[in-house]
Amino acid sequence: MKLENLRDLPRAECLLAMEVLWQSLSSAPSDDVIPHWHQKVLSARLAQLQAGAEKEIPWSEAKDHLRALTQAPPNH
Repeated sequence: MKLENLRDLPRAECLLAMEVLWQSLSSAPSDDVIPHWHQKVLSARLAQLQAGAEKEIPWSEAKDHLRALTQAPPNH
């Protein structure tokens, strides 16, 4: 199957194809999925968290904070 053929599939079949791809990728994880530089950043942040240099916040609070950062300022 070619990539352009996916555009012609009905939505239900696209979702099924996506599920099959995800199952295939997740059943055999690969080290090259996360680039080396990104793994270094994640490791450094985890070390900071474990050292107590970072504060944990609930996911709901983090989502609210991210939404506030991405909302356009009100027009005056």
